[in-house]
Amino acid sequence: MVELLIYIGIFAILAVAFSSILVTFSRVTITQSSKNEVSSQLSFVTQKIQRMISNASHVVATNSIEDTDLGKAWDEVDNNLGVAQKYLVLKLQEDENSSNSETTPTIIYLDGGVIKVRKGRGGEIGHSTTSELTTDKVVVDKLEFTKFVDYPGRDLIEIDLALSYNSEQEQEQVSRKLILGTSKAYAAIFDTTLLPGANNNVDVGSSGYKWKDAFFSGTLKVDTEAQVKTLKVSDNGTPMSGIYNGQITVDPPNIGADSNGTVSVNPPSGITIESGDRVFLTPNKSLKSGLLMVGAFANSSTNKIDITLRNTKSSAVNGEVRSWYYLLIK
Repeated sequence: MVELLIYIGIFAILAVAFSSILVTFSRVTITQSSKNEVSSQLSFVTQKIQRMISNASHVVATNSIEDTDLGKAWDEVDNNLGVAQKYLVLKLQEDENSSNSETTPTIIYLDGGVIKVRKGRGGEIGHSTTSELTTDKVVVDKLEFTKFVDYPGRDLIEIDLALSYNSEQEQEQVSRKLILGTSKAYAAIFDTTLLPGANNNVDVGSSGYKWKDAFFSGTLKVDTEAQVKTLKVSDNGTPMSGIYNGQITVDPPNIGADSNGTVSVNPPSGITIESGDRVFLTPNKSLKSGLLMVGAFANSSTNKIDITLRNTKSSAVNGEVRSWYYLLIK
C-alpha cells in the first residue's frame, strides 16, 4: 500500500513537471511565431517604402495632406525639415503630374494601426486608390517620417516605425522600432520643378565643369547678363555673339529739299563696332516733320553708326536732337 502511494506521488510530480514544460514550450512557440510575423511584416514594409523613395523624383514629409486633396499642381515646397511628420508624399517617376491625376501623389501614412498607401487625390477630387502594406496580424503603433536636406548632397528620409503582434495575450506582444535613413537613388532624374537649396546662391556648372548642351521648350529668363559665344535665333539664323539695346542720341543734320543726309553717331558706351555687326533703329516719335529714316549701318572702319535720313519736303529741314531706340546685334 505504501509503495502504491509512493508510485502515485511520483506520477503526480512527473505530470506536473511535464505540464509545466508543455506550457512553457507552447508560450515560447507562440512568442517566436509572433516575433517572426512582426519581423516579416517589418521587413516587407521597410523594403517597400525604400523602393518607393528610391523611385521618387521628389519627397515631402508633412502633417497635412489637405492641399493634395484639392485640384492643385504638385507642391514641392518643404516647410517641415528636421521635424517628424505623419505623411510621406512622393512624386514617382512614372506617375502623371496633373491636378486630376489618379496616380500622383503617392502618400504613405498610418491609419487605425494599418500602414496604407494612397495613390491620387482624395477629398472632393476623388481620383485615388488605397492599398494596405500590413495585415491584421500586426498593429502598427507608430509611423513617422522626418526629412533632412543634406545640401549639396541628396535628401534623407528618416523612418520611425514600431509594430506589435495583434493579440490580447500578454505573452504574444512583440514590438520593433526602426529608424531608417534612405536617400533617392535617381537624383539625376527630374520630372518636377528643379529648385536650388537657397535663392540666388548656387550655380549650374562652372567655368571648369561645363554642361554640354541644354534644351528648353519654353522661355529662358535671365535677370542680369546672358553671355554666349554664338547665339542663333533659329537653325537657319545668322550666328550672334551679343545683343544690345537701349537709347542713343541722334542730331539730324540740315538736309536740303527732297534729298538725303547722313549723320554718324557713337555706339553705346563700352561697345566697339566690328565687321558684320547689325544695327536697327527706331526714330523718336517727335522726329521733325518731313524727315524719314532711310537706313542705318554699323561702320566698323569708323566705329560709328551711320544713319541716313531723307527730307521729303520742298524746303530744307534741320532736325532736332532726340533719343532714338537701338538694337545692336554682334
